[in-house]
Amino acid sequence: MTKTESETAHYRPRVLLCENEMAPYKLPLYEELSKIWNLTIYFSRDRGAGRLWQIDPRKWAFRYKVLKRLPWIPFSVNPALPFRALASYDLYMVAGGSLQDTFGMLAAILAAKIRRRPSIFLTDAFISGNPIPDDYGWLHKAKRFLERQLYDKLLFRLPDYF
Repeated sequence: MTKTESETAHYRPRVLLCENEMAPYKLPLYEELSKIWNLTIYFSRDRGAGRLWQIDPRKWAFRYKVLKRLPWIPFSVNPALPFRALASYDLYMVAGGSLQDTFGMLAAILAAKIRRRPSIFLTDAFISGNPIPDDYGWLHKAKRFLERQLYDKLLFRLPDYF
């Protein structure tokens, strides 16, 4: 086997995954993915408000970083993410689903477009046709309207795969 064949046989694509928080039920999946991909995960935060879980980072072998956020706004804006996302990755994956994580989702997808690499959008948090219960009030309806616009106009159309 030549050196080139050996390198190809052991090649693991560099994959960037942008995730909103370190949810303990997703970490085993990321651990398994890191065995087949050269996986790097950027989290917007370690846990969301009201989440009581504790994560032991020594337990996981995949590469990750919890990026610093701008503290004075309610959205997850990580100023370093667009620059980090422009690094040399073969595939960009975005996992998210809430309006507050829009900056990170769009930054990673746009970095993939700039670098001409495929992007995948994963979500389990929002389905476009979900009805809004009447008892949530006008503020919730306004938020859902903005989410629908964001998803229908951008996040369902920009990535290469959904």
